[in-house]
Amino acid sequence: MSSLEQLSQLTNDLYAKVHAPLDSNHDLREKQMENIEQLLKERALVMEMGLERPKDQKSKQIVREILMKSQAIQEKLAEMSGLIHQEINQFKQKKQMNRKYDLPYDGPTVEGVFFDKRE
Repeated sequence: MSSLEQLSQLTNDLYAKVHAPLDSNHDLREKQMENIEQLLKERALVMEMGLERPKDQKSKQIVREILMKSQAIQEKLAEMSGLIHQEINQFKQKKQMNRKYDLPYDGPTVEGVFFDKRE
């Protein structure tokens, strides 16, 4: 199998994995992310080994498909990254609210504070 065909196969596999819906179970989602990361590493290795220039029309068509799918993969990965950051922020807020609920008197006290009512 030529490096171009191998890259095409890895890109197609990655495209399918990235566009599959993320699982709501965190363990399964983590497994999905590991699979995607592994495919990205394999794909990077193939690219680092070097690719031959496309000579015939079929090879040029394969390169076009790889480029289009790569763009779609990058967009989807950016979307997934944003979704994960959003979930992390929600988790932090939830954790902070739970801490305030568990320890309501843990904040700064107002004892000894002078409030100036003049404007």
